Amino acid sequence: MPLSISDGAGKGNLAAVNDENQLQVIAETLSLPNFQSATHGQAFTAIGEATCAAATVVALHLKNTDVARNLVVYDVHLQVVDAAGGTAFPSAANYYEVALNRTVASGGSAVTAANMNTTSGNTPSVTLTDSAPTMAGTAAVIDKDIIKDDGFLRIHTYDGAVILGNNETLELSMVGDHTSGTIVATAHFAMVHHGA
Repeated sequence: MPLSISDGAGKGNLAAVNDENQLQVIAETLSLPNFQSATHGQAFTAIGEATCAAATVVALHLKNTDVARNLVVYDVHLQVVDAAGGTAFPSAANYYEVALNRTVASGGSAVTAANMNTTSGNTPSVTLTDSAPTMAGTAAVIDKDIIKDDGFLRIHTYDGAVILGNNETLELSMVGDHTSGTIVATAHFAMVHHGA
């Protein structure tokens, strides 16, 4: 007797099989950011700024303070505008950095994340800091890009590969020798339950 797969709703509909002996199905897929936003209201954006200086300048620092959720990073953007007083771009002296592990020792300004789903009232349990805070610890650099020219926008797409557990951190910085100008950093992320 052949095996039959019915719809389970009592209507008597049977599953179809194509000529390659594959079950015919229809599926709707969503990107992970879209799923987290639409289903859980847990997709966020954070934007930070800092003034250029002849140093490593953190434009945005993220710290996950949620004990139940990981902070999952989808992408980050870094841009510098109106840079002056330093070596002309491009130069090995001026580059963007994305790094893990350091903590804010002092200074900076608090930033508030925006929920990407305007129908959700969720807020993330994160500490966000911009405006060049003083950092402590050793950075583990995961991306570095030489700045091509003023206004150069660099987008790093991680598709959720960068995951911060409780009290883990990410920073978006410019390392350079310019003495004026504005660094703008953006991070798109979701708060995802452990094991989800």
